[in-house]
Amino acid sequence: MAGVCTEYLIYGVSEGGLDDIRKLDSLLNGLGFTQKKADSQVRWSVLNTVLLLRRHEAARAKLAEAMSMGTPALWYNGSTLEKLPFGVTLRKSSPSRM
Repeated sequence: MAGVCTEYLIYGVSEGGLDDIRKLDSLLNGLGFTQKKADSQVRWSVLNTVLLLRRHEAARAKLAEAMSMGTPALWYNGSTLEKLPFGVTLRKSSPSRM
């Protein structure tokens, strides 16, 4: 979802990504959502994703820059993106505000 929304925010259009939205719709239908409720959830997901991307634009831009340089593994420490040493993985922690 973030890829579709980022394309739209940067370029004003989004090519591709429709398959992701279809998969989400299919998942929601598989979970027993009515089509009306699934459509509502998909709209909410898109809106929420756009709001998060706008709120964290600086972090998204840094991540995009790092990815374009081929940096393989990054984490956001609250103020900067940092490369993880080879073989290090992050364990899940409680959600924090970025």
